[in-house]
Amino acid sequence: SSQFFNTAIVSLVVNARASEVRRYFDKLEMSFAIFDGDYTDMDNGWYAQVGATIVLTMLLNAVLPLVPLVVHLPLTRFQQYRVKKKAVTETELAESLAGPQFELAERVGELLNTVFVCCLYSSGAPVLSLVA
Repeated sequence: SSQFFNTAIVSLVVNARASEVRRYFDKLEMSFAIFDGDYTDMDNGWYAQVGATIVLTMLLNAVLPLVPLVVHLPLTRFQQYRVKKKAVTETELAESLAGPQFELAERVGELLNTVFVCCLYSSGAPVLSLVA
């Protein structure tokens, strides 16, 4: 939930201009950089600047988790091939052929964050439907 908040909501709050909320913070003598952005609505300018950043972030969130797998796979196969020739017992062979630990919770969290952020902004940036 914090990753979704940082990815989706912070971008919205920092770039939004909400005069009423801003005046409330000014009365409380709180100086935050929220609701003091350039956009009063999600118009073409918002999607050109903030929406493009969100699309790029979601594309990176979709692709970057795969990079270590693609890089690591040939190295793992080579190491398995080398160890397979030297293995004496079945246990050594099984350990050499075992793949890396699969981090299910981390991957599902990243996936759900990407899907939910894409769903939130896809009405204005339909390309996010393809990313999700």
